[in-house]
Amino acid sequence: MDTYELSFRIVRFPISASSYECIVTNLPADEFPAERIKKVYNARWGIESSFRKLKYSIGLSNFHTYKPEYIKQEIWAKLIAYKLPNFLSTM
Repeated sequence: MDTYELSFRIVRFPISASSYECIVTNLPADEFPAERIKKVYNARWGIESSFRKLKYSIGLSNFHTYKPEYIKQEIWAKLIAYKLPNFLSTM
């Protein structure tokens, strides 16, 4: 088995007088200082929330297999089943 070194950094932002948000990233500090990480994270928040809502709506919080090809099959089957009623109602 091949091994390699992997390093991360933790970026911490105050979100109130007594609480902080901590983000773990492997983005380089010279290209992504803390303020830029904060903006990128904020911009992605809506996307992540949408994916989370979709994941739970169509039942993809747990898979029934570990094989990648079967996981893809399960994702496609659930997406089709989720969208099929909308498609059929337009016919």
